[in-house]
Amino acid sequence: MTKRPATKKKKSSEPAAKAAKAKGSRRAASSTKDTGETGTPAKKGRAKAAKTDNVVKSEAKPTKTSKAEKAETKAVKAEAKPAAKRTKKVVEAPPPPPPRPEYDLNGPIPPEGSAFPKKVGALLGVGQKALGIKTFRPGQAEAFDHLLGGEDLLAVMPTGSGKSLLYQLTSLVVPGVTVVVSPLIALIKDQLDKMVAKGVTAAKIDSTLTVKQRREVDALVRSPGGKLLLTTPERMADPEFRVFLREASEGVGVSRFVVDEAHCVSQWGHDFRPAYLSLRKALEDVGRPPVLATTATAPPHVRDDILFQLGMEKATI
Repeated sequence: MTKRPATKKKKSSEPAAKAAKAKGSRRAASSTKDTGETGTPAKKGRAKAAKTDNVVKSEAKPTKTSKAEKAETKAVKAEAKPAAKRTKKVVEAPPPPPPRPEYDLNGPIPPEGSAFPKKVGALLGVGQKALGIKTFRPGQAEAFDHLLGGEDLLAVMPTGSGKSLLYQLTSLVVPGVTVVVSPLIALIKDQLDKMVAKGVTAAKIDSTLTVKQRREVDALVRSPGGKLLLTTPERMADPEFRVFLREASEGVGVSRFVVDEAHCVSQWGHDFRPAYLSLRKALEDVGRPPVLATTATAPPHVRDDILFQLGMEKATI
């Protein structure tokens, strides 16, 4: 049997096809890189992006201020300068208060006061001249005798009997500050209006005052002569305020301490105020002046509590 000669195998064309395909892919990738997604040349794409950036930067630039706006700004600054000067004037120290009439117990005794102790009779003369009263009401002359003697006094007197006159009149003849503590701001304002109308030198310190008003009150309190200062028990709890009172009236300080509506001190009273419990410490801080406590109604157990809370165990009732 004759053998056929072996035929040579044809080389496969697959490697060549793969190489051609790879070459075509590289060309396509190169074309995509140069043209971008839309087929636009890269240079055009970069130019467009640069143009967009320029538009954004142009929009971000601040607009130039017009002449009218500059003039308005200048006018506003010019108006602000006088306002600053006015603010400085507010904080300036107020002028000293005008001189007040001076009263003492060396004047003549009126006929209506001849039956009273000498000082009490002279005090009635001051009351007639300064406040326009004719004579004392029942219980007032005796109370004045104790007050002029520098004693502590608990005055239990009915409404309308003239309790307020006890400290209003004595404040005219005693140098220094007569401090009157009242429970309500409305009551303080009412009392102050009546005192000023009578010619009594008086002022108040509470939370309703402006800075300017407070400076005016400070100047009045520091001035010489007798005067009344109405305030609240909460204000008396302030240590700085107590120091201020000690230095008042050119160093004379507090000449008398008045607790109005004194039943508020007692926990047994019908209008008990916890802030009143700090008054005993306040009295010590201002030099423990003579104390006058006034109330319209106070049963025995409330009286005892008032005397204890204010340190008035030796007071006259």
